[in-house]
Amino acid sequence: MPDNPERNNKLAITRGKKRSEFQVRTVKTKEDRKRPSVFMSLKEDEAFKGVALFEPDPELDDNPGYYEYFSHWDQQGNTYVPCAGDKCPFCAANDNPSTQALTVWYFPNAGDKKDQIKVFTMNYSTTQEASDESEDEGGILGKVVRIKRLSKKGDYRFKVTADKPLTKVELKKVMGMLEEKFQDGLDGLVNSQLKRQMERISAMEALEDDDEDDQDDDTQDDDEEEEEEAPKARRGRKQQDEEEEDDDDDDEDEGESSDEPVAIEDEELEILSVRKKDGYLVVELGGEEVQLYASDDAGIDDFKKGQTVTVSADWELEDEDDEDTGYYLLTSIEEATEEDEAEEEEDEDSDDDSEDEGESTGETEIKGRVYEVVKVQEKDEILEVKDEDGEKVKMWVGEGVEPDYEEVKRGVKIKVDAEQDEEEDWIIVALELVPDRKATARKTTGARRSKR
Repeated sequence: MPDNPERNNKLAITRGKKRSEFQVRTVKTKEDRKRPSVFMSLKEDEAFKGVALFEPDPELDDNPGYYEYFSHWDQQGNTYVPCAGDKCPFCAANDNPSTQALTVWYFPNAGDKKDQIKVFTMNYSTTQEASDESEDEGGILGKVVRIKRLSKKGDYRFKVTADKPLTKVELKKVMGMLEEKFQDGLDGLVNSQLKRQMERISAMEALEDDDEDDQDDDTQDDDEEEEEEAPKARRGRKQQDEEEEDDDDDDEDEGESSDEPVAIEDEELEILSVRKKDGYLVVELGGEEVQLYASDDAGIDDFKKGQTVTVSADWELEDEDDEDTGYYLLTSIEEATEEDEAEEEEDEDSDDDSEDEGESTGETEIKGRVYEVVKVQEKDEILEVKDEDGEKVKMWVGEGVEPDYEEVKRGVKIKVDAEQDEEEDWIIVALELVPDRKATARKTTGARRSKR
């Protein structure tokens, strides 16, 4: 980042003010080291038995021990973020949320009274199991339930035990403890989390904007003369296009990193080692050694070190309440053959040929062609789109065309008419939004499978 004395002075002043407003929290006793939390979690094969202080039903009005809501996975922050509804930046980026539920439990045998009331987060599949069990048992409120984590993928067993449930008097007393502990309700916990995450996201965006402003300041004098020569909506010099395409590639990479954890799809990789006893093999991915765990659908017993394999794997959370770690779970694995490699080389050659053909078609007009929006530069009235073959095209919004940028955004499909100008730049003369049938279907059928 270029050195900016004025900005550095502002930062120094700001930091000086904040330093006087905050005080470091110190550890004063050995008890402080335990860092008690109202939340609890389970690792694989762990279980707990407690009294359910809720019914797994989001439609009940008087159900203070249960709060079910939507959330998004934020790859950049490596955490789940509650969905903010109409103001949600993740929904605006066409990221569908998953569901989870905060549930409150009573542990009468806990040594410390503060540990008698705990919160456990259930994922979508567990809420479904809890609903089925509640229906079979005529409700679970006040009854003793045993929950066991069955796998790293987030599968749980939910079962009401034969232990004696709480009496009405006992249950009333314990529900009073619940309301005293969570005076703002469970929704208060989630709203506090949402506020913290939105502040973090805003701060990250502000830092990115500062970086872009600093870079723009350094190049503004050099670019002013060139910008004055060409209309904003029709800029398109070859050299400028190449520079902007490089910037767009960088921005696209950054965008991808903020999505949910990236799955591996049909990657050809060499096995560095196989740990059959521990159930995983090691490969090199992106310059790093990565462990790929076996699954029921993809075993590793038939593979050995040095083999080249074609694999697909999904990213899974290590623990739903500990979002700092995760792992890759194999969905398919097979030995790569020479025929596969030859086909891959042939596909690459054909792709190169297609690109060359596309450049030499001499096409000067487009009518009713459908593209997917890759990037929107609203300020400069530029849309970068790609066709069904994945070929990217940069288009300038022509006079009289007024896109609704709340609708025309990355990931949506548009139908355009366009013409080339004297500089061979594509100018959009007509544009309409293409309904996303897949997105409509997803909204109809419900939330997608949780990755936990």
